[in-house]
Amino acid sequence: MVPGIKASWELVGDQLEGQQFIVGYQQEEWAVPEIGEVYKLTTPDETVSQFIRITAFDYYIKTFTYFTGVEYIDFTRRKVEMQISAPLVTTFIGASPVPGEPQEATSRIEVTQIVESCSASYPPLES
Repeated sequence: MVPGIKASWELVGDQLEGQQFIVGYQQEEWAVPEIGEVYKLTTPDETVSQFIRITAFDYYIKTFTYFTGVEYIDFTRRKVEMQISAPLVTTFIGASPVPGEPQEATSRIEVTQIVESCSASYPPLES
């Protein structure tokens, strides 16, 4: 497995070491994570990472409230609750849901791809 692009969801708050269930949120129009998908979580300081496989999930639309410093605004997001195949090896940092990208440092979530080895032999490149 190799990490790819940023995942379509963010962690809702900190996900604690030992948990085998994680919670995220995403835009309603984005694809919901599916059973069997694998993601790579990396701590903000990039010292620890872990591949996680989704084994079950549930989701629903939720209204969150965000304080801009001047006023409160309501916004909706899809909240996704995912069971994973192995417990978290450390605490991965999340944030309270916000209308845009979280401003504080949070754990990075990346979609992964399977790397297939190739045993085919290719002729050398000509210079």
